[in-house]
Amino acid sequence: MPEPWTRRGRLLMPEDLPGNHRLLQMPFCWELANGLLRIAVSARDAQNRAHVFSFDADPEDDMRIHRVDPLPIYSPDRFPGATSVGLSCVLRDTDGQMRAFGGALWLTPPNYQISIFTCTSDDDGQNFSDPVIVLPASRNGGLPVLSGCVRREGPLWRMWYTAFEEWRPRPGQDPDARYCIRHATSQDGLQWAQDVGFALARRSDAEAGIISPTVISDKHGYEMWCSLRGPYSDTNPQLRRYRLIRATSENGERFAMDTQARVFGNPPVPGDWDHDMQCYPHLLRAGNRPDILLYVGNGYGAAGVGWASRPAGSSDTYQPLP
Repeated sequence: MPEPWTRRGRLLMPEDLPGNHRLLQMPFCWELANGLLRIAVSARDAQNRAHVFSFDADPEDDMRIHRVDPLPIYSPDRFPGATSVGLSCVLRDTDGQMRAFGGALWLTPPNYQISIFTCTSDDDGQNFSDPVIVLPASRNGGLPVLSGCVRREGPLWRMWYTAFEEWRPRPGQDPDARYCIRHATSQDGLQWAQDVGFALARRSDAEAGIISPTVISDKHGYEMWCSLRGPYSDTNPQLRRYRLIRATSENGERFAMDTQARVFGNPPVPGDWDHDMQCYPHLLRAGNRPDILLYVGNGYGAAGVGWASRPAGSSDTYQPLP
């Protein structure tokens, strides 16, 4: 069995950012030349608009925060009519240029649409280029696609992303969406071919949504962490709370949930910032440094974003599920 994660604490709360923000969501990070990690979050304000802010933390000093950017690094204003934007992953080219992927949201009654875009940066993420939509909602029957995790394997680009399947109406209430994880490939990071099936499917109606895949690979196969929730229920509202799950695959195309995995060695207890919910994970593996997992806590990020760690290479000691 893999080593469980050790919860290390909360890093940032919505009120730590300038402005009137109520949620921090979709954290991810990249390494800087000075050894710090630049962590980006999608911060949602009182008007329900989301911008991307960043802050720097030191992984060698218990993730002590060195700097919080006072201005957003990406805005929904880059997209005509969009209300929210989030970034989900970043890759570096051999020349040092960064290519990021993210999602932009448009309110399109009765629900909303989200499409996946890419942009680049030449200054470690201080500034990003204008976006290029690479996977529009129209490629998913008009339903949202988001949270792309992109990795390169030689000349092949691979993306694992959240794809909505349907909206289930609820009279007089918001609809209850169903969504899972799909996989796509590309030769250039711009033109993507989607697999026909699901990379990680819901197993029953007790599983309503799987979101925010983050994937690493090693000699044994592929490891994914993501978030799972149950259906909306008036009689049992706790069902809709996200929790972290692990899945594995031999080839990265089809994953199976690891129902035996223990997520945390020190699980949260009532009153903790992440007891009721853990969601939107991002996994960073860097050399011999301990693996780092960023994730969001209670209230879909109202309680902020925090982190966990596990020994470097601790997922190399087991075989993936079939």
